[in-house]
Amino acid sequence: VDVFRRATDVFVQAEKRTTQSASSAATALSDRLDRLEKSMFSGDGDLGKLSQTLFSRLQDFATTPSSIAVRTTVIQAANDLSDGFNVQAKRLDAEANAVVSDAQSQLDDLNALTKQLADLNKQIDSIGRDPGKANDLLDQRDKLIDGIVKIVGVTVESRPSGAVNLYLSDGTSGPQLVGPNGAKTLTATRMNGHLQITMDPYGVSVPLAKIQGGAVGGIQAFDDQVTSMSGQLDRMAVGFAKRINDQHMKGTDLDGQKGLAVFSTDTLT
Repeated sequence: VDVFRRATDVFVQAEKRTTQSASSAATALSDRLDRLEKSMFSGDGDLGKLSQTLFSRLQDFATTPSSIAVRTTVIQAANDLSDGFNVQAKRLDAEANAVVSDAQSQLDDLNALTKQLADLNKQIDSIGRDPGKANDLLDQRDKLIDGIVKIVGVTVESRPSGAVNLYLSDGTSGPQLVGPNGAKTLTATRMNGHLQITMDPYGVSVPLAKIQGGAVGGIQAFDDQVTSMSGQLDRMAVGFAKRINDQHMKGTDLDGQKGLAVFSTDTLT
């Protein structure tokens, strides 16, 4: 009966931890996207409002093209929109920079938990399979694992003694986070414009693929969103500037000279 109960508990725990890890990832992503949305679509830098203002001024200009006052409002609206693009770009850059420290804060907590688990494994191994002595240690083990899966998704592999190995994957073929030789440290850096999680940075450094699950998985997903949004913002700025410039350069100024570009795109690609 005890063996059956233990097997059932292991299955239930595995399912619970998978759900818990996925929930932590979803919450981490959702919270950060909500914060970013509030930052980008409120206050200064609202590109929708700024572009509408520019179009409104251009309509005024089309009605009274010789008015110096109207021309001045067009230039001001164009400058405001340009500033708006720059504000949003800086916000996304700030988010990208904050992602690394955000992830590292989570990994600091993870590294502390995995070290505790590795030390606990040694205690469990040392007392053998005596259930009277092991129960308290196994409860501590389970509590540590429950904390770990909230940060990263792992696969748990039990040893005969009750000690465990942890793997960073859906299965035991991935990198071993905790094993007989102890726990591996994880760190966060930015590499080639993306958040990179590295295992054992001070030993045999191993850059990891995407973390699945846990808060760190959610943070990596958020970083992907920020990177994508930065690229979309650049493309939107270039496309918008090109269309306005192309149209403006088809006309002439008050002296009959060919129109010049309204926006400079020298720093955009």
